Amino acid sequence: MFNSGNVTDGYYRRIKNIDSLFPGKALRIHFYPNPQTHWASARIVDQNHILIEYEQAHQVKNLFESIAQRARFIYCHSIHCFDADLINDYNGEVVLDLHGAVPEEELALFGDEERARALERVEKLAVSRASVMVAVTNSMVRHIQEKHPEESSGAECLVMPIFDMDNSPVAPIEKTACVPPTVIYAGGTQAWQLFDEMIDAIESQPNLCQYRLFLPDTSELSTRWSDHSEPAMLTVGTKSPEALREEYLTSDFGFILRDSSTVNKVACPTKLIEYLSYGVIPIAKNPDIGDFKDDGMAYLAIEDFRAGKLPSAAEQQSMRETNYRVITVQTTRFSQAKKTLTALFNKLAQNERLEKQDQ
Repeated sequence: MFNSGNVTDGYYRRIKNIDSLFPGKALRIHFYPNPQTHWASARIVDQNHILIEYEQAHQVKNLFESIAQRARFIYCHSIHCFDADLINDYNGEVVLDLHGAVPEEELALFGDEERARALERVEKLAVSRASVMVAVTNSMVRHIQEKHPEESSGAECLVMPIFDMDNSPVAPIEKTACVPPTVIYAGGTQAWQLFDEMIDAIESQPNLCQYRLFLPDTSELSTRWSDHSEPAMLTVGTKSPEALREEYLTSDFGFILRDSSTVNKVACPTKLIEYLSYGVIPIAKNPDIGDFKDDGMAYLAIEDFRAGKLPSAAEQQSMRETNYRVITVQTTRFSQAKKTLTALFNKLAQNERLEKQDQ
């Protein structure tokens, strides 16, 4: 499901984190619907992990049912992976991971109304089948409970933000004031990240700050700047996650521009977690992202940035300390959910051992 290449993606990082909570010798069997394959295949990842990929449910139905008879529970990592044809006859526990507003995202990103409606039906069925729901934010829990009140009423809800398992609260970072300040962006150029709006904002203040833009593909910027608009102090490049952490430590502000939408309201962007953890003050268009606004996140409004209104060095440090408290709250939330899930997995594994002893 994940490897060193994709573990930086929030979804696969989430899978890796959840997998690490299972008892050490537990056998994990991932059924992964993959439209890019035309037949079912099985691969032994390691002695405790088997990956089964398939295109259509009928290709693995008999195999799934055979394995499910022996499984204490099924952990469904996404609405995308929930297959009613496979799970209908399963009588055990189902734990559902709510990683985002899947139907709404399908409509917003791809405009596919038919696919979005199909995902709505899958979501409703998955929620009704779940005994435990693990959401990335409190906002996600509220969204599902308001959208599917009857179907969600019987499920226990846990909130587990997307952190690395070894993540712990960082000390408030006190940074030496840079003149001019440094603004960072590390991410893609997709429309939903409002990349063009970010470039427009930089062009409106080409000399206000030092700008560092780290992209997967830097060629997209090669023709973007006109002679008069390219900032005087601009760095463009590509960085590994490890190298990015060093850049964050010497950056004052970071762009995270999102429109107001259900998708963003329930999300938990790893970029925002990294910003707050490393003392980078977010520059936001819409701060209502996940639980960050409710938890009290301090940020610089994009309108103020465009107007050249930056907080003083003392104000910046106060904002970093506020955001340290926010990230501490979210880390505590993560740790509590981790403990609850670990206990649940161990309990189910213990029940299975007791059943085998009785046979």
